[in-house]
Amino acid sequence: QEQQQQQQQQQQQDEEENSPKNQIKLQTPPKTFKAKPINTEVKERKPAVRPPPTRAKTVKDHSEEAASRMNDEVVQLLVDIRRVGSGETVTFGNLFDDDIVQNTYEALVGTLRSAKKRGLIHYKGQMLLKGMHDKVVISIKQEGNS
Repeated sequence: QEQQQQQQQQQQQDEEENSPKNQIKLQTPPKTFKAKPINTEVKERKPAVRPPPTRAKTVKDHSEEAASRMNDEVVQLLVDIRRVGSGETVTFGNLFDDDIVQNTYEALVGTLRSAKKRGLIHYKGQMLLKGMHDKVVISIKQEGNS
């Protein structure tokens, strides 16, 4: 009888291990993750607020700016000749060595040539060079727009 009881207990244990509850626990497939659906709707975008476009500078615009800058320099040159010199004349050396003149003009000789070409000033020669032409007198021919 004891053997029978042990066998029955053993059978019960075997049945419990092989029961459907235990099999379900062991055979449960791993959980799978489902991807969220992708939103395929196209949203209307508002345009970015930008300043109104400016037109690109043309060669004409650049040449007009350069001409305007040259006009301003020629007018200022007449003022500087009167300030540095004695009245309407000055020597090239004195004008060239003046600190304000050196800081004002990018190319003093070019501005002098431009003023001579316009008939506003007079000096001998085509081009003035420092040292060689320090004693050349520059004189104002007519009243400038100052």
